[in-house]
Amino acid sequence: MRADVILSRLDGVLRTGDRRWMARCPVHDDRHPSLLVSEEADGRVGIFCFAGCETTDILGNIGARWSDLFAPRKRTDPPARRHRMRLASPADALKVLALEARIVVLMAGDLARGDAISEEDRQRLIVAAARLARAEEACR
Repeated sequence: MRADVILSRLDGVLRTGDRRWMARCPVHDDRHPSLLVSEEADGRVGIFCFAGCETTDILGNIGARWSDLFAPRKRTDPPARRHRMRLASPADALKVLALEARIVVLMAGDLARGDAISEEDRQRLIVAAARLARAEEACR
């Protein structure tokens, strides 16, 4: 299955670079795109949810299988080599981190002024904090 087929099954798709997109994750209540979809030159498709949703759940939700993330091999293809799949370019990662940081700053401003935040906003703040913590952990 090519990336365009997977992208056609997702909402809120935004192109973020050459063969890279962000979309709303179909597994959780995603108001802001947190699902990275990328297509490698060899046809492999990568899927990563910055909120932590499991790829298996994402695939099941859009009616796809693990094997759909890999281009069909031809008998003439050389033996597969193990490559570490890049989940995001530094620019993509910075865009996601900037979004999460803005959410934290906006809600911190509300709280500092003594304004109450809704339960939905509180849950989104927790998601933003978790994403920032995961990014920090990935840098170690």
